[in-house]
Amino acid sequence: MGHAVAEFFGATLGDPGHWNLSPEWYGTQGGGYGRDAGEVVFERESACGNGRVTPDCLAADYLKTVASAAAIVISAWPAELRRHCLQALCTDASGTGAAVASGDPARAAAAPGAASGLLPWRACAVCVGVGGGALPLFLSHHFPGLLVDAVELDAAVLEAATTAMGLPECRANLHLHCADGAEWVAQAAEAVHAQEQPPHDLVLLDAFDGDDAVPACFTQPGAPFLTSLADALHPRHGALVANLHCARPRAAWPWGARGGGDAVGAGARERAELAATARAFRDALLVPGNGAAWLAHAPQQANAVVVVARGVALPREPRQAARQLVDAARRTGAEAGFCFDAGNRAARLLQVIE
Repeated sequence: MGHAVAEFFGATLGDPGHWNLSPEWYGTQGGGYGRDAGEVVFERESACGNGRVTPDCLAADYLKTVASAAAIVISAWPAELRRHCLQALCTDASGTGAAVASGDPARAAAAPGAASGLLPWRACAVCVGVGGGALPLFLSHHFPGLLVDAVELDAAVLEAATTAMGLPECRANLHLHCADGAEWVAQAAEAVHAQEQPPHDLVLLDAFDGDDAVPACFTQPGAPFLTSLADALHPRHGALVANLHCARPRAAWPWGARGGGDAVGAGARERAELAATARAFRDALLVPGNGAAWLAHAPQQANAVVVVARGVALPREPRQAARQLVDAARRTGAEAGFCFDAGNRAARLLQVIE
């Protein structure tokens, strides 16, 4: 609560991406209090019914809460796999051969040469929804051993990201795809079932439509996407990180929406919907005793990040569980060279999903 009060009065807690610095990059859009509305640097009509794509140029870099959630997940992976993600690897045929001979795919992935494509298996992540490209680029930069596929349905959004927002079209461990994310995951699940490709280690859902809502095909309980996702993820350590919106500002705060009457009622409904979505993800992806699920709230942005991670064990006591997650985020962020304390980000109103 102390941090929340300090932040209310403008503190940034040493975080260069803190929301209190948002005037530098968020401008005045959405009723914000920015210095200006920025300069439109790209305009294209969406072919997916999302209106006109018009990103603004503002001076700053925005690192999302999702990145800290991903750091927590990666910290729980086997040590060999985590080292593979955190280190740039060089080509070494003899080391590759020794690793493959060990019969341990995680150790093989950590060996020299894994990132060069000499091995049939490599840790991989899929970003469903590209937006401006900050998240896939962040992952590919800080985890150079991780192969990142970024899938975006709207060609106009992908063009804006690559021509106006700094997302490279070609990067060694980052591949861009203009495709339907749900269909992409379904095809991946089929390929995994047919043993044509290894399962995915990490899936990040950060997709919104023209109304700034997550498409229902990704969140409805029993939706084909969730079934495909369960099959596409690695059975021992696969994880989902999903960025969701609360429609009403501050509805994600645990003490509810501000105001009275309708505002309180709407906030309660939105929190109930968020909890239902989080449970749907958990129930689809976990079996008892094989993982954990939690929420990390970002109320100032009206966002909440749902994480469902196989192979993660959390203490039953909420504060101990939160401390474990914060420590994991801080450790992994430091190892990967984050320019902010990932533990502080991960600590934002953490809630374990029972």
